[in-house]
Amino acid sequence: MSLPASQQNVSRDLSPTGFNPLKIIIPVLLALLAISQMSQWYANNISFPRYCKQPEITLQFLHALVGEDVRIDNDQRRQYMIAAKLLFLYPKESSENSLDYMLRMRRLIMSECR
Repeated sequence: MSLPASQQNVSRDLSPTGFNPLKIIIPVLLALLAISQMSQWYANNISFPRYCKQPEITLQFLHALVGEDVRIDNDQRRQYMIAAKLLFLYPKESSENSLDYMLRMRRLIMSECR
C-alpha cells in the first residue's frame, strides 16, 4: 500500500537531513572572533590613551581600588572610574599579590605611553 504523491512530498520536506549545523556554528564563531578583535582594538586605541594623560594619578587610584575599601567623593568619581576600567581590562591574577599587580600595571602603562 503506497502513500499518495502529495503525502510523500510532505514527508520528504519534513525530513531532518537538510539541516547543516555548520551554517550556524561558523557564523557564530566568526562573530565571536570579530567582537574579541574589536574589543582589543578599542582597549588599545581608545581606552588606554586615557591612562597616558596622568599615569601616576591613575596608578594611585588603581592602588586604592586594589588595596582597600574606598569611599568615593563626587570630585574623584571620574578618576576612580578610569582606574576601575583599567582593573577590568587588565585584571589581577589569582596568584598575584597587590604589589606585584601594581608593578605589572606600572610597567604596562609606562611601556604603552611612550
